[in-house]
Amino acid sequence: MVLAAPPARALVTVDDRTRMRLDASRHRLRVARGRKTIVLRLEAVNRGGDPHDVAIRRAGGRRLATTGVIRPGTKPGTFRVRLKPGRYVLYCTIGAGTSRSHERLGMRDTLKVVRRA
Repeated sequence: MVLAAPPARALVTVDDRTRMRLDASRHRLRVARGRKTIVLRLEAVNRGGDPHDVAIRRAGGRRLATTGVIRPGTKPGTFRVRLKPGRYVLYCTIGAGTSRSHERLGMRDTLKVVRRA
């Protein structure tokens, strides 16, 4: 019998001061011995007054998953995604492609997935 490793969990908090904070203990995730990927379950809480979301992409790559828009005062947004070792960017997609892009204003954080030695 093969048992799957439980998903890694991360909490992201967003607010209206153009901040996105990833739970500090989760900036580096380790893939379990004998595995090639890790499953990340992300939960995002909007503590601000404006709508936000959290998306993830491999550094230099395309979007892999998103929470969808999280309105203030609503339940947290979540997603599950399978990640290979590498660097990833968590970011808000609101206003993407404009000068008011939340990502450009600082709503981003990074995550590194590494193989266990």
